[in-house]
Amino acid sequence: MREIRFRAWDEESKKWIYFNVGQRYSLRVDATTIGQYIGLKDKNDKEIYEGDIVEWKYKDTPIVTEVIFRQGCFSAGNNIPIKEYIHQEFKVIGNIYENPELLEKK
Repeated sequence: MREIRFRAWDEESKKWIYFNVGQRYSLRVDATTIGQYIGLKDKNDKEIYEGDIVEWKYKDTPIVTEVIFRQGCFSAGNNIPIKEYIHQEFKVIGNIYENPELLEKK
């Protein structure tokens, strides 16, 4: 069984805090920034979290999109589960909290 992990933005240190279910912290985090690890890594072996912005190709067309949780599964900006595109080379290029401008270039 995989470990369920999360991250959240720590307001005080201005850094990401990574934690799993059951850990207790006395930090002030912005609850809207909590994102779950989706259980996959990008082509550079970086963990992919809900709220990350990923770059990938669909039929040779570059795509930049947000990783979201919708209809019971993680997807890359659409309703198709990200697992359906696992053969693609995803690359985390930022996240919606620190780099929202990356999505404006779509």
